[in-house]
Amino acid sequence: MRHSTFSEIMLYPANLINDDDKILVTFDDIPEAITFGKNRYEALIHAKDALDTALSFYAERGSPLPKLSNLNQTNFW
Repeated sequence: MRHSTFSEIMLYPANLINDDDKILVTFDDIPEAITFGKNRYEALIHAKDALDTALSFYAERGSPLPKLSNLNQTNFW
């Protein structure tokens, strides 16, 4: 069995914005992560995928992960 350990957990604030008949999701700290959903639940599911994908771009380039700019938000991934 393989185990992973993390020395630090990063929480990135998500912005959920009503945009006509959908919810737009963006991350101030990770501009590459943009998605949407038909409702809040779907938007948050897509947000996790968008964030995972965007962070993988940093890892593939060998770039450091973005620093957190604002923790006064209510939605984190």
